[in-house]
Amino acid sequence: MKKFKALIAEDVLISRIIFHELLSPYCSICLLAEDGQIAIDILSKNPDVEIIFSDIEMPEVNGFELVEHIRKKMPHSLRAIPVIAISSHSSSEFRKRCLSVGFTDILTKPISKQSIENLLSEFF
Repeated sequence: MKKFKALIAEDVLISRIIFHELLSPYCSICLLAEDGQIAIDILSKNPDVEIIFSDIEMPEVNGFELVEHIRKKMPHSLRAIPVIAISSHSSSEFRKRCLSVGFTDILTKPISKQSIENLLSEFF
């Protein structure tokens, strides 16, 4: 699997650290954002990000607002970037909602190394 540049948007510090630790073996660069607005700012300055992982419930700009912004307002080159929802919600209705607003897929917390590897094998 090739290494890639990722962006993680997660407001809970310990969750951000844990997810970074799980993802870092696969990343050439792993950028971190505390909320969706910071993620938008980072993405604007780093158009070479290849995948985004976003929590849903964040202050300022939540995950739904973040993916909507990416799909509708970012440059065309970024609109098709894979955006993976990170959530503790696991119902089929919640999954459908995530996919309908523009998320590419969803990882359910707690996230395992195996679930990350399975997901990443679809993209890299």
